[in-house]
Amino acid sequence: MNTVMNKGTAIGKKVLGSVPDAENLIVTSDHRWFVGGSDGFYQIDRDGLAPPQKIPIAFDAHAAPSIGNRAFFFGITQFQNFIYSTCTPDINSAASPRYIMLMDLQQSPATMVAIHQITDPAIFDGLASDAVGHLYLTNLGTFRPLRPGRIVKLNMTSPTTVASQSTWLEADGHPNGIKIDGDILYFTQEPFRLLGRSTVEKVRIKSDGTAGVPETIYTTGIARLLDDIELVEGGLVITQGGLIDEFDPATFHNSQFNKIIHISESGQELHSSDLPLSPPSAVKLVPDSVSPSPDLIVTERTGEVIRLSQGWGLRNRH
Repeated sequence: MNTVMNKGTAIGKKVLGSVPDAENLIVTSDHRWFVGGSDGFYQIDRDGLAPPQKIPIAFDAHAAPSIGNRAFFFGITQFQNFIYSTCTPDINSAASPRYIMLMDLQQSPATMVAIHQITDPAIFDGLASDAVGHLYLTNLGTFRPLRPGRIVKLNMTSPTTVASQSTWLEADGHPNGIKIDGDILYFTQEPFRLLGRSTVEKVRIKSDGTAGVPETIYTTGIARLLDDIELVEGGLVITQGGLIDEFDPATFHNSQFNKIIHISESGQELHSSDLPLSPPSAVKLVPDSVSPSPDLIVTERTGEVIRLSQGWGLRNRH
């Protein structure tokens, strides 16, 4: 049973910047913040004192990256000193190629280039890396015709080279956000026909690299969609929006369904946000010595990147 134990109180909300259709974000090991949106990949000033800086990109690894190149960026993950992200130049065109993009954090200035074109892409979203650097991509499936999604694995022979692409797990819904901790992979999943309840699933990465049997650890109410996951000590933080809100975030920017939810590892709901939000798409936990507990960095579908102080006592998992 998902029981709310303590809603908590929002004690601060600060806008750090705006990124068109802000979708996902990452806080890197060297403490830089990057956000993907509908027209590119941006570095965010952690204090909100400078506007977001667009990162030059190239769809050809042999071409010079340019800030004039535009793409819609989705999932983001890090392995060693490399940042990976998924993107497409035109999200509305089925013929538009889908790419895995790479950024080397040790190179200056920051640039991002394509290293792999995703085959049979359908609608993709989340991205995560395992302990040895293989990448896992959520594929939502298709809606016309209606087909469930899957989790795709990209086997890497080096941090810059994709050796192969294969279906790792067939889903019974539409997988969305994804995170990996050791040999456990977590993902959010929208219901197959978008009429039921969204869930958080976890599945073991077996010693031979194949998938175990998924286990549902959390289920939402009707007409609510779960998106991103952040792993915290003893549990997870997840973003939730309403079903209708996701299709028209500007109109439903204060919907009661738009929440940040903190659950235990077993799926017990411990906290939920109680301040107005546009549909939140991604969330990260960032230590802050000024706050009584680490702050949350949240992207909203309407484009704002915000910093929330919550008295939930959260701690980073590692």
